[in-house]
Amino acid sequence: MRLLRIVRGIIIKFRIIAFLIIGSFALPVSAARAEEDSLRFQISLCGGLEVTQSGLNPVYNNGCAIQAGAGLFRGVYGVRFSGIYRQSNVPGTWFGTPRFDGRAIIKGFSLALVWEPRLSPKTYPFVDVGLGLYSIDLTQSDNTYGTSLSTDQHGRLGFTLGGGLKMQTWQHVGFIAELRYISIAANQDLLVGNRISLLGILLGVTYK
Repeated sequence: MRLLRIVRGIIIKFRIIAFLIIGSFALPVSAARAEEDSLRFQISLCGGLEVTQSGLNPVYNNGCAIQAGAGLFRGVYGVRFSGIYRQSNVPGTWFGTPRFDGRAIIKGFSLALVWEPRLSPKTYPFVDVGLGLYSIDLTQSDNTYGTSLSTDQHGRLGFTLGGGLKMQTWQHVGFIAELRYISIAANQDLLVGNRISLLGILLGVTYK
């Protein structure tokens, strides 16, 4: 009888230890699932390089890109509203002196649907697709002949496609790296064709 009581006591202790171990793993998982299922608000600010794909080539150099966004997320899906600013300058010299001058400024807003499955509690990729309205401001000057051209187009419809990786490094602050493709329908003034296609290589921070 005494041996039986000792065995029962050991079994009870093992059950308690197993329950504590399982509970220590279950609590973080439950918290992570609760966070994923709740409605989350996130803002982001990015900057980087703008690479002209078509439309502005071959007149304009690659330039700078700035992007700010705000989104609502639940689970792995979300909606993000973004504002973009892209600027490129006209390159080129003629026998050592600047012949061409000018710049291209493209700015606007977009609304996109986002899908972001989590690789881990703090790391997850994302893909989004959406539509936007953009303005195009182009100027070109030929300093040799003293000629100047410009065009200013507003309310141009554009398509945006993006993807990248988010890393939550602190409780509310994280880092984001993304590629952002934008294709905008435009009039042919000062353009090569009737569309402008841009690719942004962006790095930034997020806050939730």
